[in-house]
Amino acid sequence: MQKGIKFRIYPNREQKNLIHRTLGCCRLIYNKEMSQIARAGLRVYFIAFIPMGINLLTSYYLQSILSVKSSLFISLLRNVILSSTAILTFPLIFGGNSLWLVMPVVECLVLVLSVVFYADNNKKFLICRNSRKAANTMIIQTGMRTDIPAFYSEWFMNRIKEGYVLVRNPYNPLQVTKYSLSPEVVDLLVFCTKNPAPMLKHMDKLQSYGQYWFVTITPYGTEIEPNVPDKKTVMEDFKKLSNIVGIDSIGWRYDPILIDQTHTVEWHIQEFEKMAANLSGYTHTCVISFIDIYQKVARNFPEAKAVTISDRIRIGKEFIRIAEKYNMVIRPCAEGNELAAYGADCSGCMTVDTYEKALHTHLDVPKQKMNQRNGTCACLLGVDIGAYDTCGHLCRYCYANVNSALVRENMKRHDPKSPFLLGGSMPGDIIHEAKQISWIDGQMTLDLFS
Repeated sequence: MQKGIKFRIYPNREQKNLIHRTLGCCRLIYNKEMSQIARAGLRVYFIAFIPMGINLLTSYYLQSILSVKSSLFISLLRNVILSSTAILTFPLIFGGNSLWLVMPVVECLVLVLSVVFYADNNKKFLICRNSRKAANTMIIQTGMRTDIPAFYSEWFMNRIKEGYVLVRNPYNPLQVTKYSLSPEVVDLLVFCTKNPAPMLKHMDKLQSYGQYWFVTITPYGTEIEPNVPDKKTVMEDFKKLSNIVGIDSIGWRYDPILIDQTHTVEWHIQEFEKMAANLSGYTHTCVISFIDIYQKVARNFPEAKAVTISDRIRIGKEFIRIAEKYNMVIRPCAEGNELAAYGADCSGCMTVDTYEKALHTHLDVPKQKMNQRNGTCACLLGVDIGAYDTCGHLCRYCYANVNSALVRENMKRHDPKSPFLLGGSMPGDIIHEAKQISWIDGQMTLDLFS
């Protein structure tokens, strides 16, 4: 992949919102599947029979614009009438050949001009990092303890509307933490779900938030995942979600991997390839992990067994090969480095780099905030606003539910209008307002062709 121009600029919030609205998902310029916003502004038509894709042409186009500092050329662009019928034709020279491109300029010229303008004037938008540090912003997790998008989407959107959420400490229920959910103070919303469908109708209300989505899609049936929707439907919803948030803001989770007489190594390899082919172009990331026999898992799924090292390596090698075929990278979750030698990215699944690509922003993360779960995980987890024993999927391998009866009772206690996921205030509650410190340093990264 060609390395291109990288600008680092320090816009204020208003300028940053303008850039996001104009560029859509910046990094999607070179991807096969672009978000609807990016696709609308970057559709390229070219007069030539050279079979080149939209991404490469767009990359060359932006590269040529950004490499020309002629005031005459910039002036020409600025004076083009931006109308639905306006087009721009110009020669693009590369490899000794000249192509004439015809491009719609309604959004495309605005996009290019905004990049040039902010790149040329970045010093004007340098703001005090200390003032950004003082802002109350952070990463909010919604899927470590339950599946909020699948079962509690209305509650979540009510919390977004009211701007805060109350979360009980699972080990000390009377200890309550209040987190702000205002877009002015939240760096990123991280979702992890087996069913994104209930949230799709709300996505327009989340445009002001940075987002990253993990969607878990496995080939297991109802004997393992009793209440998970049909996987073909979930894959179609995955594609819809990818088109909304962008390919760099969504990852596919194929986990946990378990082996038995029905779900053999060969079965997993075959099913994984089918799914990878279906999701190709909609994500660059596939997270895998092998089943962990926690105490809750052993109780609810007694026949489950740990996957042997030989089977882990065999599956890992085949998954890596298949993923590469469909332009994905395998990222093992809390599995150590045993698959790194075969091409897996063992740096973690919720890493700083992952979030920076989704946000197009640099994160200045304190070292003590980096999670070291079991000494094998370097993920940046943030704070989770869910509650254990509330996930209605009732997957037999789940570590977050004690048993199905408790889950059903807890779900009856849910009130969509309550600031708590379960129930309401209790006598003796001690409410602590979180000091949410931003890790965003105000530095926006535009990786146009990297």
